[in-house]
Amino acid sequence: MIYFRYIIIRKIFFFIFLFLFIDACSSSKEKTDESQSDLPTYKKIAEENYDSDYKAEFNRDSTYIIVYYSPKNKLMSLNPPLKFFVYNAGSKRVIFRDNLANGQVKWKNDYQLVVTTIPEIVKGNEEENSESFGYTYDVITGRKLSGQDKDK
Repeated sequence: MIYFRYIIIRKIFFFIFLFLFIDACSSSKEKTDESQSDLPTYKKIAEENYDSDYKAEFNRDSTYIIVYYSPKNKLMSLNPPLKFFVYNAGSKRVIFRDNLANGQVKWKNDYQLVVTTIPEIVKGNEEENSESFGYTYDVITGRKLSGQDKDK
């Protein structure tokens, strides 16, 4: 008789523990779903495009954001592609996107960003400098600037 009570009590505790475990797992999943909805729009777009392998750089007054692909495992990808977008925090939309074979992107000033591409094979005159590889993008005018316009 005592043995049967022990088995029944043991089963009851097992089911209580199982119920609590399942409940805890489901509530933690709901919390991650809620935290996803609290993310800023640029982070949602970045996670859709780059998973969690991205970095964001704000301009000085945080009105524009460069979000670019940055693989976590740099050794696996020595020359990762340059994938990025520019996000307007005021209008909450992407204003520019680009994908290049290899390169870097950074803010030149508050409203211009410099995209420097790294060529795989360098051909041509030795007089050409590395600044000729890439472009400057103006977020106000929404256009790429040529070599003559870069200093403006």
